[in-house]
Amino acid sequence: MPYTETTRVRSYATDIIKKVLRYLYHGEAFYIKKYTTKGFLEGVKSLFSLSKAYREWTHSHRLQKSHLLAAEPVAVGEKRRFGILKDCYIISKAIPNSTTVKAFLSIIQKSSTSALQKATFMNNLISYVRTVHDLGIFHGELHAENILVAIDNPASFYLLDVGRALFKKKLPLSFRIHELSRLLYSIIDTCTHEEITGLIDEYSGQLLPNKDKDIFRTTVLKKIYKIKHRLWQSRTRKCLKTNNVFTGSTYGGYTVNKRNEWDISTLVAMIDRHLISFKEQPDMVVKSSAKTGITRIPVSHEGVKSMCIKEYRHPSALKNFFYSIRSSPARRAWLAAHGLMAANFLTPKPIALFEEKRFARSKKSFIIMEDISRCLPCNKYVSENFNDPYDKTMPGKKKRFISRLAASFKHLHDSGIYHSDLKANNIMIAELPDTWDFFLFGSGSGILSKKNNHQGKGEKFIATQCIDASLYYVYRQIKILPDLCRE
Repeated sequence: MPYTETTRVRSYATDIIKKVLRYLYHGEAFYIKKYTTKGFLEGVKSLFSLSKAYREWTHSHRLQKSHLLAAEPVAVGEKRRFGILKDCYIISKAIPNSTTVKAFLSIIQKSSTSALQKATFMNNLISYVRTVHDLGIFHGELHAENILVAIDNPASFYLLDVGRALFKKKLPLSFRIHELSRLLYSIIDTCTHEEITGLIDEYSGQLLPNKDKDIFRTTVLKKIYKIKHRLWQSRTRKCLKTNNVFTGSTYGGYTVNKRNEWDISTLVAMIDRHLISFKEQPDMVVKSSAKTGITRIPVSHEGVKSMCIKEYRHPSALKNFFYSIRSSPARRAWLAAHGLMAANFLTPKPIALFEEKRFARSKKSFIIMEDISRCLPCNKYVSENFNDPYDKTMPGKKKRFISRLAASFKHLHDSGIYHSDLKANNIMIAELPDTWDFFLFGSGSGILSKKNNHQGKGEKFIATQCIDASLYYVYRQIKILPDLCRE
């Protein structure tokens, strides 16, 4: 079948559904975008304005006249009834041998010459963005997924999704700041704070006098943080509401928030198995204490083989009353996990939140989440991998590991996020060929601060925020605690 790669996205702000298909015809690839108008207001607005497809068609041709590369449009069409838009389409040629800026950065970081290659590529990217702005062009949705780069020529870029573009004689500084901050936010998980700052300075190099460059840099960094904070708040609010991703409901005495792809009866059956396993199937039990119980439950759902369930127990009447008037630990963990995901940190994907209340008093609560048993807790990983005195490669591997671990802490705290329970068994390690992935686990009260007040506190901050008794055990095991503080 020639149709592949179907995606469907709905914008609740505009009541427009976007559907994208990739079509192969005689060996050449095309993308077909279909926009469907559902809301009454959008239909009325279409009487007086161009459709999204026609705007993209028009703007793509204007970009080409400005000698900027974009996906070449080959056809556009509309379906209207009594002048009111119902559907519109645009067909564009696929750009061969290309990938998104986001994907290209991931490829670069796996290269042995990644530092030099990345610096060159990022300078090319920021120069390109400045050129676009100097031509008076405001993209409107500029981020790392809307810019393609030619794999064979990393200095060649293509703009995608140009339907919201604006064309002006001279682009105002506020437009430049908005666009630059959004682009830099989209790559912030693959760049250090120093790299982001360097890109801002590179952009303003010939644009502003020296006295204004510091103000420009500070303004862009503040704007990046506002975007981050807005997404953090939006994601955490969204996971407690009914929308295109989540559903909130009640079921058999439970208040439930879950992802839409999961059936509630399946999730309840998993909780029942979880409760039974403590008595009848101890092999499924990962942890059991007065406060929590964790199990790994086999399941068959769209390629998923097992799920992890964490039960928060409230044994005392005082705790039951306290959690009745304040968010339960499970709810705080549910919110914190989605906040971490919004900030592009690795954490087990939360699937559902179940809270049981009787007579308005909290009894117990559950979080069902992705099973990451393929990973090892940090303390267990260290004890199993760094204890061979005859392995000559171990010293170098130790230093790479601790450097990567320290960098992950720095990135976490530079983002204004505090885990509040950061210890070795709350950090899960996944070993990759040349690096490691770190999954944060157990954050019941992690927050995104309003300001990065910790910057510059160095060893004192690391000592107070990171190295509790469990992490100190890890660093003592690999015997390079001073190197961690330097990192």
